[in-house]
Amino acid sequence: MLLRMPDHGPHAEPYPRFSASEMDRRRRALHEIMAAHGATHAVLCGANRNGSGVQWLTGWPVTREAMVLVEPGERDVLLVQFYNHVPAATRIAMSAEVRWGGPSTSETMASLLRARSARRVATLGPVGVGWHEELSSAAELVA
Repeated sequence: MLLRMPDHGPHAEPYPRFSASEMDRRRRALHEIMAAHGATHAVLCGANRNGSGVQWLTGWPVTREAMVLVEPGERDVLLVQFYNHVPAATRIAMSAEVRWGGPSTSETMASLLRARSARRVATLGPVGVGWHEELSSAAELVA
């Protein structure tokens, strides 16, 4: 659980990061909880600097809106709402595939859930009524 701080050399990492083993431990813990609740997928949500689960799993500090799709055996997908944040999110959330969330982050996530044949989806973080309705149109949600 070592937090690596950037040095100032030519190959310095621009952002403080937890070790790869710590991030793997977190992902395994989430997968275990998902399995215990019969969830095939998880969606971590955040908006306006709320929703620390997104940062806990990816390192990305939630700005406007962000959602992470987690599916055991697949690379996580991080959706960020501001298109111009995609490059920074890609550098920070190195273990996730980063994409723009499109005009509606929740609609884009619902499309991903359908494409991955999600059945039971665990949700973590602030999920408002609109997001809940959109995501539940794609799969059964498990809180």
